Amino acid sequence: MHAAACGGYMGESPTGVCGYEWPWDCDRVTIRTNKPIHQSCCFRPTMTPEADRCIFHADATETAKPVAALADACEPSDDEASHINRLLDGANLAGCALGRTVPLADTALSGADLSNADLSGADLTNAELGSATLAGADLRGAVLHNAGLSEADLSGADLSGANLTDSLLWKTDLTGADLSGADLTDAFLWGADLTDADLTDAVLVDASVEDADLTRTNLNQATLWASQ
Repeated sequence: MHAAACGGYMGESPTGVCGYEWPWDCDRVTIRTNKPIHQSCCFRPTMTPEADRCIFHADATETAKPVAALADACEPSDDEASHINRLLDGANLAGCALGRTVPLADTALSGADLSNADLSGADLTNAELGSATLAGADLRGAVLHNAGLSEADLSGADLSGANLTDSLLWKTDLTGADLSGADLTDAFLWGADLTDADLTDAVLVDASVEDADLTRTNLNQATLWASQ
């Protein structure tokens, strides 16, 4: 097992062990509570014996992260009782080419940095991406069915043709995002910021858009039947 639940700071990690703790070690999470919704410790091996972090939690701006190496390290959890296959909360994958190669369905990625990452065609079904940073990411044709994206930053992201059915987009930042042709059937967009977003030909059947900011949103030819 490469990640496990933990009960707070676990102290100094053993040599060669990542030891990344979610949410304590994530500087992208500003709210700290005594009882976060979930927490985890990463027991993956460090990238090298001298390194501090594993391939997922190392600084992506300083460390090369080949897609093949990421895929090889993306082993599923052995916790059969959980609906989450992998614990990658707080992962630093900014600018990484992930596409369809790295398996990310049913993965916990809360607070992860995926800014400018290539996730075109990726399967992110049931992924937990709350408070994650996906600004400028390429998500063309990605499957985000039932994904949790509450308070995530998707500003400027390319989500054209993406499947966002049943996704949770509560207070999600979608400013300037390209959602043309995206399927948002039954999506929950309460309080989302869609300023300057392009929803041309998007499907929003039964979608909830209450209190969403639709300033200058392009809804040309969008299907809004039964949306609220």
